[in-house]
Amino acid sequence: MTVSTWCRRLISPRRLSRAAVALSLVLAFCAVHPSKALTEERFWTDSATGLAIGGFDPVSFFTEAVPEHGLPDYEWVWQGAAWRFSSEGNLAAFKRDPEIYAPQFGGLGAVSLARGYHAAGNPRVWLVSRGKLYLFFSAQNRSEWIEVAETLNEQAVAEWERITR
Repeated sequence: MTVSTWCRRLISPRRLSRAAVALSLVLAFCAVHPSKALTEERFWTDSATGLAIGGFDPVSFFTEAVPEHGLPDYEWVWQGAAWRFSSEGNLAAFKRDPEIYAPQFGGLGAVSLARGYHAAGNPRVWLVSRGKLYLFFSAQNRSEWIEVAETLNEQAVAEWERITR
């Protein structure tokens, strides 16, 4: 058997097709289950940067019409995640009471979590309700939350307690 024939058999369309399906399944699983990116302390972080909530300033969700990106000069590690802030004042406010400003459910999408999926929340799709910050996977999820917040919150709390035990 020639090297050329051996290579054709090794890299046959059928084998490539199987490998593509397997890779797709692995990638789909990782996309639906980014809870693997939760830190030991249960906050989702960007696996490339290590930043909580995509580097956005958590205090700015409460104080600005549009959340601001944090700056490297104002970074603080809390609960195993690096948090960035847009100002020294916001950093100080977070240090005083981080539970007030940190997103619910470790930054996972609230509606997704209520449905049993552990999808990272998008910091550009958010809601402050009853003094708490919620992130959502999509604008549609946020709309659903607004319509039936009590029911979805109960389901999300139950799932959060289950995965953080």
